[in-house]
Amino acid sequence: MGKIQLLADDVINKIAAGEVVERPASVVKELVENALDAGARSIQVEIEDGGRKAIAISDDGHGMDEDDALLALQRHATSKIRSVDDLYVTSSMGFRGEALASIASVSRLTLTTRERSAGSATRIEMNGTGAPVVQREVSAPTGTTLACRDLFYNVPARQKFLKSTASELGAITDFFDAAILCWPHIRLRLVHNSRELVASAAVTTGAEIGSVCGIGEASLRARAVAVFGEEVASKLIYINEADSHAAVEGLISPPGLEKANGKSMFTFVNQRWVKDKTLRYAIQRGYHSHLMRGKYPVVALHVVVDPSLVDVNVHPAKTEVRFQYGSEVQGVIFKAIMKGLRRADWAMPGMTAPRAMTSAPETTAFHQPDSARSAGGGTFPRGSKANASFRFGMTTTPTTIPATTPTQRRFFAPIEVTANPKMQESASIPWETMDYLGSVGRCYLMFTDGDRLLAVDQHAWHERIIFERLNRDRSLLHQSQAMIIPESVDLTPEQCSRLRAGAGILAANGFNLDFVGDDPMVEIKGIPTILAHRDPQEMLGAIADSGFAENPTADLAQNLLATYACHSAVRAGEDLGPDELHRLMREASEVDFQHNCPHGRRVFRWWETTQIASWFDR
Repeated sequence: MGKIQLLADDVINKIAAGEVVERPASVVKELVENALDAGARSIQVEIEDGGRKAIAISDDGHGMDEDDALLALQRHATSKIRSVDDLYVTSSMGFRGEALASIASVSRLTLTTRERSAGSATRIEMNGTGAPVVQREVSAPTGTTLACRDLFYNVPARQKFLKSTASELGAITDFFDAAILCWPHIRLRLVHNSRELVASAAVTTGAEIGSVCGIGEASLRARAVAVFGEEVASKLIYINEADSHAAVEGLISPPGLEKANGKSMFTFVNQRWVKDKTLRYAIQRGYHSHLMRGKYPVVALHVVVDPSLVDVNVHPAKTEVRFQYGSEVQGVIFKAIMKGLRRADWAMPGMTAPRAMTSAPETTAFHQPDSARSAGGGTFPRGSKANASFRFGMTTTPTTIPATTPTQRRFFAPIEVTANPKMQESASIPWETMDYLGSVGRCYLMFTDGDRLLAVDQHAWHERIIFERLNRDRSLLHQSQAMIIPESVDLTPEQCSRLRAGAGILAANGFNLDFVGDDPMVEIKGIPTILAHRDPQEMLGAIADSGFAENPTADLAQNLLATYACHSAVRAGEDLGPDELHRLMREASEVDFQHNCPHGRRVFRWWETTQIASWFDR
């Protein structure tokens, strides 16, 4: 007896704080999300010393009376859920009821709050584990202000792990960037050491017709300027796609506009900022063959799904989610990005902000799959007026979803729109009317089209043409040519190991390889016909290094196609005769995309006459 004992409340709160409150940015995130749940339309954050010394969040939400304010500071107190069932249809930002109690246990916390109908405010002060001190009849505006000072002052082991002021401030500004993109209808302000860093006004344009997530291109672009800058934001491509599993709306960067890391990739699920592997992989799939390896796109991507089909309770800080139909959600994202990139307006001369969608998104209402409906969910009629009235635009209170019973729930129907004819113009290159000027360095082909000049990288161009043809007709990959005399090639042990791991895939795509014992030697007995005239050692080495055997199954064929295309294409430095050039131009006119090679490099560049004139000071 006596070995097992119940932990004291202050110890429990500090343990919870270890999960929820990692650093000052965690405090800012939790308190801003609480403000959103309170119906705030304006939120101000003031911090000192990167948040290590002081953090204060003020909002204009509905506020609380004294009883609710005292309850809010207790562990597992929340206004967001009433029963276990509510956990599985979570629409609010915070719902665990741990944040305030956890923050109060590791800082000196002051809560000042006033309801709109109240004549005065209530102020509550908490000092670590001490009893709350209540002040009544305090003067304060409607809403709530939460101020915490000396974070982790009573947990020295945690306090010493706080980083420099610059580092902690950087984490807070990262969250603010996400907040600006996530909630365009909310006014946001950030002040550090009495200096204003961010002042982002609420976007009042409203959601345009056809916006499947209820946000709209104008709102997204306005906020993208604040985060990415005018030059980058003007080049981003608007995407808007929906099916029965999810709606996707956002801005993505065109090929050639990329970053060295993924910090500019922002993903949101039901207006919650998440760093989810499922979403990031879907984005990478969408950019496959459009982005160079090791580079990352600029993305602000909103995904809306039925709350009953996504678990936001996976991580204490709610930064990860789990989709019930993850592959289907990935498919919508992949489709939206691919359609956006292949419109290719971004590559045309004189273009700044790319054009909107070439056509209206499918007008399909979200509905629960059969397995979900059998558990008690209702069906969602396609295109019904009830559906159309309930889109995830959050045009009033951002986190309020109308209360419904399972059989009444309707979800997210896009609105039917008529596409603007001007949006349907394709960005194709008129090869049949181009005038060929000649080659520069036996690498770059020069053409004119009226008052425009076009330079084309001959290898990247041919590579993309082959890739498109192979992707359209996979039968070309299965045409194999046997070697009269098998040829042996020496590879590195790592390359040989990768080829062994992917031997089945290679065999299904025209390769007949024999691995000689444990040696890093491969004997080629058969090869895809399309690669018959290429150096086999260089080719197999490139295939091994492409990573085709390690990537998920969906990308195996794509990686092989890219490698095949690269080794089948005319090389830089090769002379192109008139017949071969005309053949390439004819083949180019038969594919629907040719603006970058399968590895992400730019294929061509346009210049207008006015640009050329500027070279000569005209």
